[in-house]
Amino acid sequence: MGPGVHPAGAGRRRLAEGLPAAGLPLLLGAGCGRVDFNPAAYDDRCWAPGRCVAVMNLEPEVDAWLDQTDLPVEGDELRRWRAEVESVDGTFDFVGASRLGRRETLDHLGYLVRHQRLVLDLFAPLEEELLLQAPFVLDRNDDATLARVRVGIAPYLQQTNGSVAVVNGGDHVLLLLGVDRLAYNILERGRSETWARAVVAHELVHVSHFATSAYATEHRDDPAMQRSLWVEGLAVWGSAHAGAVPYGLDEVFGEPYAEACRADGARWAGDYLAQLDDEGAAPRWWEDSGRPPARYGVITPGYCVAYLTVAALAADHSFDELLSWPPSRAYPAARGALREVSRGG
Repeated sequence: MGPGVHPAGAGRRRLAEGLPAAGLPLLLGAGCGRVDFNPAAYDDRCWAPGRCVAVMNLEPEVDAWLDQTDLPVEGDELRRWRAEVESVDGTFDFVGASRLGRRETLDHLGYLVRHQRLVLDLFAPLEEELLLQAPFVLDRNDDATLARVRVGIAPYLQQTNGSVAVVNGGDHVLLLLGVDRLAYNILERGRSETWARAVVAHELVHVSHFATSAYATEHRDDPAMQRSLWVEGLAVWGSAHAGAVPYGLDEVFGEPYAEACRADGARWAGDYLAQLDDEGAAPRWWEDSGRPPARYGVITPGYCVAYLTVAALAADHSFDELLSWPPSRAYPAARGALREVSRGG
């Protein structure tokens, strides 16, 4: 742990203390381009002067909300819930529900309430990992960059394990950690808490990359197959090799998938190379319908191929160097590395 990092739970204040009676903004919908952050909702977590990230941990608020939610969640309950959320701040959207239909929202809320304890138990290790990893992963970013970072740790209604977006015209880099999605993968897919911790490192690499690179825009029209190969490759390889904890492939991917990656990675790389210029192929490589109530997954062949691609480049280049490459250099290099991997190199 870096010097001055606060241990998880030490002196953690309840974020609701001292906030207006209306409450605090819970979480924004990921599609928002403009986000009005409530500064009182965030705690600066610092490991050196000027080296801080602003973290909003919503465990007390989520706990209180779930305690008063009875199953089944009916339509009236959903309307009350949405009304309460909208009264906080119209810009924000509790756990991203605006992107879900009514039936889907009810299903997800029911799942969240039924597995309340598992979800809440993940807040502490996620925050602990955040404080452990941040000094190492974000070491390349300057103080002004770190001041732009906002981290939200809250349920995200099964939308994603973690998500990083550049918002407010590039003024802020927002990291959301979806503890209910992580809990789902632990409960339903046999993932471990160690895997969930590795997800934190993965998302922090995205923060470091997006904050200071040519990828730091709200909307890009890069070819999806090339962009995903590069940005996800950096994040998954970086979570294994560039943080405070050297996670192994089994921990980053989960043991069964790691075994499949070792066995089939070269073949997958060849297939990916053949489809690299086919934009319509991206969903087959990067999305996973999973089982209800899941919509998107993390364990798809694309992540293995991306990991192997960056691993091949990391043999000759430092990770900081790779993070600094613009698309004009990164994409051709990734194509060449992908060809090498497909040949078993």
